[in-house]
Amino acid sequence: MNLLRLNSVGSVLDLEDNMVYPQLVDGLPDLNMGVELDECSDEWVLSLSREDRVKVNFPQSSNVFNNSVKFADEL
Repeated sequence: MNLLRLNSVGSVLDLEDNMVYPQLVDGLPDLNMGVELDECSDEWVLSLSREDRVKVNFPQSSNVFNNSVKFADEL
């Protein structure tokens, strides 16, 4: 596991398999509640801070999402 903390959405992203896990109060990921990055809701994606988007290198053409959300700072 190669975990990246996404504080703006209270989640942890496993960079190896693109699974997103909610962050528990103690900061550890809840490994029983993972969801694939491309299945995250529009609300979750739009809640990513600019800093967290830079960490994830999102958006880029290789990010495939089931939605077509636009960030306010990209309009």
